[in-house]
Amino acid sequence: MAVTILLVLYISIIVSRFTGRLGRWRAFKSRAYLAVFFVWAFCAYGLVYLSSSHAKSDEVRREYTQLHPILRLATGTLILADPDMVITDASRSLQDYDRMGIPRNQSSLHFKQSTGYVHAVDLRTSDRSEFRNQLLEWTYRSLGFETLRHVGTADHLHVGLR
Repeated sequence: MAVTILLVLYISIIVSRFTGRLGRWRAFKSRAYLAVFFVWAFCAYGLVYLSSSHAKSDEVRREYTQLHPILRLATGTLILADPDMVITDASRSLQDYDRMGIPRNQSSLHFKQSTGYVHAVDLRTSDRSEFRNQLLEWTYRSLGFETLRHVGTADHLHVGLR
């Protein structure tokens, strides 16, 4: 909602710069519809699409739609701010733990939860500055997600729903 209002204000400012006036109520409503369209289009994009440059592998890219929609929207938005972000893992099975050589964690949010979605994602932290990694972690926390920077098979940022 806040983004829609902000977009309406931006569109109104741009229109007033070119025309010299703000316009009538009907023009304002048209701008509001345009802003709603942009917000919905962005949300749809963030829910269904992940570029291969933001996924460690094609398997991770396919798993993207198994992530909880709130986590997908947040990650899709943060990818715009951090174009080098890479998702290294999302959905897991017990066999994945065996293959990685780490103990099985039955309560992992990487398993499909009762909602039907995976509630956690891992993000690459190697080859990135510590400042960027901390900023990314702080941003996810400020959005209400749990974060944990740890080493399982490699250093990464684990982000999950509370």
